[in-house]
Amino acid sequence: MENQAYKLANLSDDQLKKIQEAEPTLGSINLLAFQSVALNPAQLNVSQLECLQGLEKNLGVTLVAYRK
Repeated sequence: MENQAYKLANLSDDQLKKIQEAEPTLGSINLLAFQSVALNPAQLNVSQLECLQGLEKNLGVTLVAYRK
């Protein structure tokens, strides 16, 4: 089953310039650009899930488990 996730977008110089030009018109708002990617989510057992959750808590990040 394919699912969508998002990663920081790979922007061309022109795309980056357009975003940078737009930011000042938005006041104190900054922009991040994301693009979708297809992922095959991993099916985790209880032990794997607990390990992943512990790592997330320890690192202060959100992790996504998927299979290639």
